[in-house]
Parts: sequence; structure tokens; C-alpha cells
Amino acid sequence: MTHPPCSKPAAARYPGVFGARLMKLREIASALGCRLEGDGDLDITGVSGMEHAGPGQLTFLANPKYARKVKDTKAAAILVQAPVPGMEIASLVTEDP
Repeated sequence: MTHPPCSKPAAARYPGVFGARLMKLREIASALGCRLEGDGDLDITGVSGMEHAGPGQLTFLANPKYARKVKDTKAAAILVQAPVPGMEIASLVTEDP
């Protein structure tokens, strides 16, 4: 089954969802009910997987067995169940990242 291409980019169809505005990390922490550890004034431009995230993006660590990959991410911040020891990355801490 194929779908016709969209006439508008995703950001135009879903304002506020796909990079339509910056959010401060503290705003995201508050909206998600997470504990913030680190710089809450970071501007977050989007979300991406750990290996593909760049500066200004939020990434996540859902499975602790991949914690060793955190040292290689270029993300500005990470959503985690517990802060990763020895890492200088802003963290949003929650029971279910």
C-alpha cells in the first residue's frame, strides 16, 4: 500500500511537534515530570537516538546495557532511569525512559 506524498512538511502539519520551537530542558523536565540534573537552560531542538543525536538534541537510554554508548553521544541531554556515573551530560531522570 502506498500513500501519496504530503503537500506540507511535518513541521507545518504539526506545529510545536517537529522542531517548530525550541524548548528549555527544564521545560521538558517539568512537562514529563522528570528530575533534572544539569543545565536546565539548555535549548533543546529535537529528539534523536543516541548514535544520531547532535548538539541541542535530547536522547534517551532505555536499556542500561547500552550505557557505555553514552560517552560517544553528541546530544545535549539524555533521558535516563539513573544518571550515568562519570558522564558530564545533562540528565532527565525518570523511572521509565
